[in-house]
Amino acid sequence: MGRRGNGEGSVRQRADGRWESRVRLPGGERVSVYGATRAEVVEGAARVMRDARLGVSVADGRERYGAYLERWLELAMAGKAEGTYSAYETAIRLHIEPVIGSVRLVDLAPAHIERVYAVMLAHGISATANVGKALSASLSNAERQGLVVRNVARLVRRPRHVGRELRFLAPDEARAYLAVCAASAPSPSTKQSLMRLAPMLAVMLQTGLRVGEAMALRWREVT
Repeated sequence: MGRRGNGEGSVRQRADGRWESRVRLPGGERVSVYGATRAEVVEGAARVMRDARLGVSVADGRERYGAYLERWLELAMAGKAEGTYSAYETAIRLHIEPVIGSVRLVDLAPAHIERVYAVMLAHGISATANVGKALSASLSNAERQGLVVRNVARLVRRPRHVGRELRFLAPDEARAYLAVCAASAPSPSTKQSLMRLAPMLAVMLQTGLRVGEAMALRWREVT
């Protein structure tokens, strides 16, 4: 065990070469801060003590990744665009947390990240961009906080997205699609809603606009 400096807590070098500082918080709880060097964990320990005195929630490398992700999502995505938050939340809820949410932060390894991608591919999901971004961003934050030594998501190459071949509707098919939308409405109110959407659907079919692009159109752009 290394010599302890003032306010450092218990600092030691682990058998795997990493450094660990065990910090006792004002309430008596002990948390671990990890780093590649002694200087990193000493700095991290000081930051943890400062946050604890300010009343900021203090995480520990032994925390489960799923619990960490839940807190990180709310803090990191505050003020972000709604679409960005939704993309990250969906990636975490559907693909990350169910697979490796029970793993402790300090135990995360490249193999865990590879498992997330492998499960997605096994289910025919090759669009892994948002999952990769959520993994990397969350673990970069954990690295800055001294909860993990390195961002293991950066060590794994994200699978290449294989796009599906697009099939475009023929004019007759497009007209039939709009007719079916109106004819198959289960109630008069739903039919009225579909009738109101018909012009937008027609524009999307004729121009290839995506839903978000069509919704953003203003009257002066279509008249």
